[in-house]
Amino acid sequence: YSTQSWTNGNVVVTASSNVSGYTLQYNNGNGWATYPSSGITRTSNGNVYFRLWDGVNAGDTATATVGNIDKSIPSNPGLSVTSGTGGNNGYYRSNVNVKITAGSDSISGVYKTTYTLSGAMSKGETTISSGGQITITSDGNTTITAYSYDRANNRSSAQITIKKDSTPPSLTATSFSQDATSASVSLQASDNIGIQYIQTSGNNNNTVNATTYTMKVSNDGTTTIKAVDLAG
Repeated sequence: YSTQSWTNGNVVVTASSNVSGYTLQYNNGNGWATYPSSGITRTSNGNVYFRLWDGVNAGDTATATVGNIDKSIPSNPGLSVTSGTGGNNGYYRSNVNVKITAGSDSISGVYKTTYTLSGAMSKGETTISSGGQITITSDGNTTITAYSYDRANNRSSAQITIKKDSTPPSLTATSFSQDATSASVSLQASDNIGIQYIQTSGNNNNTVNATTYTMKVSNDGTTTIKAVDLAG
């Protein structure tokens, strides 16, 4: 055999005979033929049969069994969020725990599962036990890619992107003016991910889908102003 380890390639079976007066033949499932010096290539698991042939009668026989070919990828690993405080627009407003579960393989079997992180958090390919968890702590979009390898080095993958924003937005008054009848204030909202809207309530009720807003108040009273980011 060219290899007896698990492989995702082909296996070459070789045979030899020192018996004089006989021709070495093989049967790969398509009838008997003269054995070539280069060997018999199996592209899938199965038997190769050999015999000695004198032109009339068969002599000794032998069987070579190939069972170490695996060209199929494992099933995809699983990725599932196990904890995290959900917000708006698909964001989480807290750290997020993600569980990685190994895929399965019915031929050679899965022997390792790994993952990488890219985006707001980055990490090179790292081995993890099936059922192990990783924690996303950085704001922004982090893509988790999980891989399962079988013993023939076939690889499957799955991917999930975690959107996280646990940082509140800021709101700043950039200018203020007033006269005898009204007051005007200009507002600027900012956020590390993005502003969803500026909202005022109380003496002045309004919602503006923008990062800037100039509010004019002509009545006495209290006005509450807040900025809301994409995570809510």
